[in-house]
Amino acid sequence: NGRILPLAAFGGSTCHNLFNPGGPAADCSATPVPGSFQPVFDGTPGSPATPTLASPFTGGGSVFGIGINHIDNKAKHPYVQQFTLGLQQQVGQNWVVSADGIHNFGQRFILGRLLRSTTSSSPDVTCTNGFDPCTVTDPLTGRSDVVTEIQSVARSWYDALLVSLQKRPTGWRNLRWGFNVNYTLSKTFNYSNDDQIPFNGAEDAVNLIFRSNNLELEKGYSPTDERHRLVLYGVVELPWNLAISPIWTFSSHVPMDSSVPALNARLPILKRNALGREISNGAELNNAIDVWNALPVCSGVNQIPCHAGPILGHVDPNRHFGDDFNSLDLRVTKSWTLFGEQKFQFIGEVFNLFNIANIRGFNNNNYSGFLNDITSPEFNKPLRTAGGFFGSGGPRAFQFALRYAF
Repeated sequence: NGRILPLAAFGGSTCHNLFNPGGPAADCSATPVPGSFQPVFDGTPGSPATPTLASPFTGGGSVFGIGINHIDNKAKHPYVQQFTLGLQQQVGQNWVVSADGIHNFGQRFILGRLLRSTTSSSPDVTCTNGFDPCTVTDPLTGRSDVVTEIQSVARSWYDALLVSLQKRPTGWRNLRWGFNVNYTLSKTFNYSNDDQIPFNGAEDAVNLIFRSNNLELEKGYSPTDERHRLVLYGVVELPWNLAISPIWTFSSHVPMDSSVPALNARLPILKRNALGREISNGAELNNAIDVWNALPVCSGVNQIPCHAGPILGHVDPNRHFGDDFNSLDLRVTKSWTLFGEQKFQFIGEVFNLFNIANIRGFNNNNYSGFLNDITSPEFNKPLRTAGGFFGSGGPRAFQFALRYAF
């Protein structure tokens, strides 16, 4: 009716459990490797060395064989707040346009961080200054190790503007068409590339270099952050009971991290996944490398920033980071009406019709799909395409189906 419809909502929810009871169990069935501490059970059913529900603590001794993880006494369920505000306007009889602003804020997400202080008075626990990790020493063997404390300290931010244009199906008896166009402008920050146990130590790598205890050093871009995303989909109904349904997806590139294997970390003066965001090309990365190389050598506690490891060389200044995603998927359906409401359909689908190579990774540690070692001669080399063997954005693929409805 041409009126503007305002929409608003606010909500909050708790997220997944800290530990998934349906997750995979630990594999303790392998043969122990000489000189190692794991595994400690032989895995033979009924063996005295195999733990059971009746005797769960049976087995050989293991000193830090699987690492030491401690759940913080203050650990809580994660919590997410969401606020949306939008407007919707009908134009004429067949067009609807809408715009929505979204703000999501997550808090209390779990994060594995090295223990740096404790109230324990045990002589086997040593904490020095609140910056260097504590060590726990086994009194029997004298072996020491650090402790990963699972804390509810991580946060996340997602802000987006969603704009949508809808064309309702119109036309004639044998020719009807309608479509939707959706555009998203967004930005995502968080403290870790992954929030699942076990943690891989990357959450504390930069703090170890600076001998600091500053969680804010890990605030960076989400590995799946896409600044722009455009999706167009629709249906065209043709004579002879034919229907064509295209979906075109275009999105800007995701960010990439600046890995330095000699440091077992990213370039410490850059945010996580800064390449393709704050650092857009090789020349800007070289400027950051020069700043890093010129820093004073790390020599004390909580020295931020300072230089550690070897002097780093330059990369190709003409490098640009990331690859935009572009894929057109198409479905063609031919229908036959049999008896009454019975219908028979032949469906043909093609994914990535124009066979565009879309570079994307397969895990959160390097979702960009490019080699991210800035010290490698092959830095920024494409490693993997999106979609895997079969899926949207991957190599062109076809799929056919028959459907009978009654």
